[in-house]
Amino acid sequence: MALVLADRVQVTTSTTGTGTLTLGSAVTGFQDFTVIGDGNTTYYTITNSTAWEVGVGTYTSSGTTLARTTILSNSNGNTSPITLSGDSNVFVTYPAVAASDAATELRPIGATVASNAITVTLGISTVAFRSTTLTSGALAVLQNAATLSLVIAATDSFGAVTADGVRRIVILAINNAGTIELAASSLAGGVNLDETGVITTATAATTLTAIKAAAVRTGVAYRIVGFIDVPFTTSVGWGSLAVVQPIGGQALAAMSSLGYGQTWQVVTRTSGVTYYNLTGKPLSVNRLTPGSVAGTTSSAVVINGGTSFTFAKAHSSSGNQSSAGGFVVPIGARYVITDTNGLWPTTNELR
Repeated sequence: MALVLADRVQVTTSTTGTGTLTLGSAVTGFQDFTVIGDGNTTYYTITNSTAWEVGVGTYTSSGTTLARTTILSNSNGNTSPITLSGDSNVFVTYPAVAASDAATELRPIGATVASNAITVTLGISTVAFRSTTLTSGALAVLQNAATLSLVIAATDSFGAVTADGVRRIVILAINNAGTIELAASSLAGGVNLDETGVITTATAATTLTAIKAAAVRTGVAYRIVGFIDVPFTTSVGWGSLAVVQPIGGQALAAMSSLGYGQTWQVVTRTSGVTYYNLTGKPLSVNRLTPGSVAGTTSSAVVINGGTSFTFAKAHSSSGNQSSAGGFVVPIGARYVITDTNGLWPTTNELR
């Protein structure tokens, strides 16, 4: 099923009431709904005397019908189907809500927390997806006819622990064979979300690189539609929401890039203590450690509990030599610096 639009489509209908329309003949100078294609959706308008209705309809070639799947607006000022009487005209249109969405590239998202689980939602939206064939520049333009939701369970930690503090969770729209679904990924996981590739989802997200969805989807195209900032507590789950924002993929990439809105700052980083990057951007860290005794001064760095790397400098008893080095801390990562034979280290961070 896909959202399909076509020019100069208008027919009559004698359907009454609030149900599915049985479509009649094309109005002179127009074509009928067969161009939409069996099982596809389209935006429609019904005019019935002075009453009108705009919505998303699903076309079925058998019986030549148009189901009034989602009502977007009507002459009654609500989102219920109007009651038809006598003859009406039905035509393909492009509603204001879709035009606004396409112009802003921002889509209505929401989030709530209950019992330490997060429910994220995406309102009615039009989303243009890239092709899953990466050598193709074709687009698939889809629309969700109703609000979508995804539950991020209390056990879906994305590899977070209590000390990690607030996590940024990116909300994704994915194209599952012509149907929009929701997914979520932790920005701390280092998953490439530049929208130029495809992703695979899982039904549980207990690791940094997991992408959560209601079902496993393999090699699907995706778009970023928003993000939330929320803390996680080990063995408990998610806490109160700090931020809920719609956003586009390229804006997220810019906001999350090294150097964007950052300045060099002198910070205190004690040897052996674990620190966390909760800034939403990578950190560039420079460490200068003067020697305290003759021998070798070194600083060992461990990021996210991984392999340690060390920068060191041999020096004389005068203590006028220092070890110095730099490293980058990914978004949401934790790091610890352990000095050997060091005295009064200086740490600068681009943050």
